[in-house]
Amino acid sequence: MGVTAAQLLDPNQRVACASTPRLSVNTGIYALFVVTGSSNAWEALRLNAEPSGLLYVGVATDGLDRRYHPAERSCRTSSPRFSFGAMLHDRIVPHLKPAAATSDQRAHWRFEPESEAQLSAWMQANLSYNAVEWRGSRKELEACEDRLIRLLKPPLNIKLLRGEDRRLLKAVRAACKATARARRDAGSTAESVP
Repeated sequence: MGVTAAQLLDPNQRVACASTPRLSVNTGIYALFVVTGSSNAWEALRLNAEPSGLLYVGVATDGLDRRYHPAERSCRTSSPRFSFGAMLHDRIVPHLKPAAATSDQRAHWRFEPESEAQLSAWMQANLSYNAVEWRGSRKELEACEDRLIRLLKPPLNIKLLRGEDRRLLKAVRAACKATARARRDAGSTAESVP
């Protein structure tokens, strides 16, 4: 059976990202949500408010505490953080600024260290999360993730996402890449973020 939508969406199990992570789960499925009553967050993300607040569903096989995205230092190590940064680019004050593009093929752009800190602060103020432990094979875990994404349609999942949300997410990611390339081509030098 695996993880159910009801388990993942349970508002009584959500923890504010501003609190200390309680992710003792090693392998499982997690979800990120806009905190209840944060209409400004939906506006900043350019998304229509969803009753459940759901934004993203993901899996972790190497410790869910490693998926605590507000504590990450770089968009380059986190797909949802990468998406949050792109959606908030030029939308929050002070503005997030893409650093000059690098030769790194995994990520063509990243944010300046100050912008990464601003992104973390925004996420901590506006997001909550839930994690559900998984007991089964990795193949079954990934199939469960796919089932939940298809069922719940979280707007910041590129995987399996179709329609207007996917077009918007791809467009804002492309805009950040273009800004980073322009900075690189203009000779901007930005220190690498580890």
